[in-house]
Amino acid sequence: MPITGSEQRALVLSDGGLESLLGCAWVREQLTVAGVAIGGDKPPILLPWTDQLNEAKVEAIISHASMFGLKLVESLAELPLAFAPAGDEETTHRLLAAADLAARSGCGDVIWPISAGGNAGGVDVELAAKIEDVAWLVSRLGSIHAMSRGAPSVRIQTPFLMMTCQQVAELVLDMDLDPSTCWWWHRGPKKAAADQTGNQEREKWLPCLERVGAVAG
Repeated sequence: MPITGSEQRALVLSDGGLESLLGCAWVREQLTVAGVAIGGDKPPILLPWTDQLNEAKVEAIISHASMFGLKLVESLAELPLAFAPAGDEETTHRLLAAADLAARSGCGDVIWPISAGGNAGGVDVELAAKIEDVAWLVSRLGSIHAMSRGAPSVRIQTPFLMMTCQQVAELVLDMDLDPSTCWWWHRGPKKAAADQTGNQEREKWLPCLERVGAVAG
């Protein structure tokens, strides 16, 4: 779905990974198609979307913000606990805080660049359903909270949710994106990507990217 809101402004969640890179590019493409200039005093917003920031992720997020003309918000303000549903998971609470920030910033959409694709080639339907439920719930709660203050309603968008890893890689190729800008690309302690999580990301994405010709094998 296209970006909405009177100002056609969006907030993108980012952890510096491949799906986040796609999220930045997708927003730029959507706004370009709509004839909305990326520059100016009200650019789209990029919000770090991880509580495990390291040097590599910080560098990647800063790089993506610069590449796509997004305004980088350095941290997510803590939302009053009274607004978070009792017993809800951390992801939902953080999404609510992101929706609150989006509403206060004049953004009609929060782009949650997540896919339910697995290494086996299919889509985890159960996971996708859970993500859709969370996105719908936060959209409703965030909009109610925003409109009570006269702010615009907010919608959580998950444009890549039903894509397999291979389809994500194909989209990276189609959009002529550079996966080497992702946090997990470089090995070694300097980039803090030699840990287990970095290795898992490389094992997940590199074979798919190589198959479609997005990177050299």
